Parts: sequence; C-alpha cells; structure tokens
Amino acid sequence: TWVPCIEAPSGVIRVQASAGAGKTQLALRLLNDAAARQDNALYVCFNRSLADHMRQLAPAACRVASFHELCVKHYRAQHSNPDFSQANIYQTLEQHYREASASFSPQYALIVIDEGQDFEPAWVASLLPLLQENGKLYLLEDDNQRLYQRDAFDLTDAVTVSCHDNFRSPKAICNTINALGLTDTPTEARSPYEGELLGFHIYRDNDSLIHETAEAIRALVQRGIPLDEIAVLSSHGLSKSKLMSLDQIEDITTRHFTGQFDKNGAPVWTQGAVLVDSIYRFKGQSASGIVLAELDFTELGESVRRKLLVGMTRAEIGLELVVSLAAEACISAALNAEVYV
Repeated sequence: TWVPCIEAPSGVIRVQASAGAGKTQLALRLLNDAAARQDNALYVCFNRSLADHMRQLAPAACRVASFHELCVKHYRAQHSNPDFSQANIYQTLEQHYREASASFSPQYALIVIDEGQDFEPAWVASLLPLLQENGKLYLLEDDNQRLYQRDAFDLTDAVTVSCHDNFRSPKAICNTINALGLTDTPTEARSPYEGELLGFHIYRDNDSLIHETAEAIRALVQRGIPLDEIAVLSSHGLSKSKLMSLDQIEDITTRHFTGQFDKNGAPVWTQGAVLVDSIYRFKGQSASGIVLAELDFTELGESVRRKLLVGMTRAEIGLELVVSLAAEACISAALNAEVYV
C-alpha cells in the first residue's frame, strides 16, 4: 500500500524485502494500477515457473515473461526457432538479446523486475532501454535468497526500500529461521498463525528417502492439507535428484518436470497429485504444505542457509523436512546452541 506512493526523482525504486513480505502482491498492485491507467507494463522474473504463475494473476493487458522468454521471442523474430537441444542455447539467446538491446525502442511506462538478486547486471541493463521517458522501474529482490553466484550491481539514483516482515510463514517457522540465523537481519513474523514445530524425517539411503518423503506428505495430509496444496521441493537440481524423476512416491502420484521442452520452449510436466520440484524453480511461489527433501549437508554454510531459507519460506501452513543424518545433526546443533545462548 505504501511503496506505490513513493516518488523517486529517477523513477527507479529498489525494494529489498524478505520472503513473505508481499513482493508478489506489490508487483500485482503495480501492474493493476498500470492497466487501470492504460499504461503499457512489463513484468520480468528469473524463474519460468514464477512467470507462468504470475500470468494467471496479472491483468491480461500487461506483459509477463521470464527474462529468457524475452530472449527466445526476440531470437525468433530476428532469426528463427532456437534449437533447444543445443548445449548452452540459453547463453546464446542471452547474448543476442543483450547485443540488440541498445536499439530497443522505449515501450513501457512501467517495468517490474522480480527476483532481482538472480539477474546478471547485463540482463538488467538490457531491459532499461525498454522504459519510456518518465517511466517507472521497480526492482524487487532479497539478497538472502540469492541462490546463484551473480555480480552485484547498482541502479543510479534509485530509492531503496527495505522490509524484513514475513506475512506468509507461521510464527513457528519464522522463529526457526531466526534461530538458525538464515537471514542477515532477523525476520519479523507478521502472520497471525502461530503454527506447529517443523517435522523431521531422517533418511539413510534411496529407499528410506522415498519412504520418509511419503511419510512427510502424509503428515501434512493429517493436518488437513490436501495433496494438491502440497509441494515436495528437492535441494538438488533435476540431474541429481532422486525424487524429481519419480512418477510416484510410494502410493502418491507426482507432477514433475520431465526435463523436456515443447517446440515453444515451455517445460513439459507429468500429471499427478503432488507437485515435485526443486527449491530453485519454486522460488517466488508458495503452497499450504511444503516438504523439503534430499537435504544432505555436513555444515550450515552460506549456500545451504540460503536454500533452507528459500525452501522454508514457501510454506503457508505446514513444513516437513526430509534430512540425512548429517544434516539433521547440523540443524539440531544449531537449534540447541540457540536455546542455550
């Protein structure tokens, strides 16, 4: 409600806000206001799955795309259909888009860049020529959710807004996030829901991983969360995950990415009751119940902390963790250390 009221002389507002602070709601408010004014508006994010989700919510008059979708469309218009079977095809598409961006004509009175922490500086620079004179640019980001090694960048004369509130996650989850020190600044729990303690399920091998994941799903169902409102998120990518290739987790059917793309470059998914995806791809979205699975680490390093933060803050009601013995020991030690401080 208050960020859209801020006036920046440069027209650039950078919002550094924690997971659950309402960045998606802010983006939708900005897009709806632009549509009401009949202004051309562009929303760009990193994850294709988030772009697909936002397309269902944003006004039809607004353009919604992931950055790489913009690259694909530009390449088609200037050259031909990309060959998605080629190695490094997306890097090729990025290069063509960036090289052509200097000649782009300003089209949009509003540009919203979401997941800004996952953007390369050159990607942001390639979008700036699309902004009309006196147009407004909003960059929404959270450095604590930075899952990729990207160079930091500045936006000249930007007004920066910081917010550490989390309205999405139950207080029990926020308290655990703070106890584990997953954010640079403690998260302020703003949800009215107290929530329950996290459930831990320990696996020792692939067979027990599948069984414990099924048990974690059932624990959420027992709390009244329907299967279609549960997401199983792996800490691994598609190539390393055991769960993301399964059509069933015991007797529970799964909806997962096949690793294939259609002729338009859209990912092909299976049909099933429970969504199974990676923490990386599900960032920016949420579900009533979340199962974080294939958590296997020996120390709470920076990359592990960021993945835990992203995964844990996807949960609106219930959260279950499927962890290796080593990971469980790390988390328990950190929580116990916090208790005794």
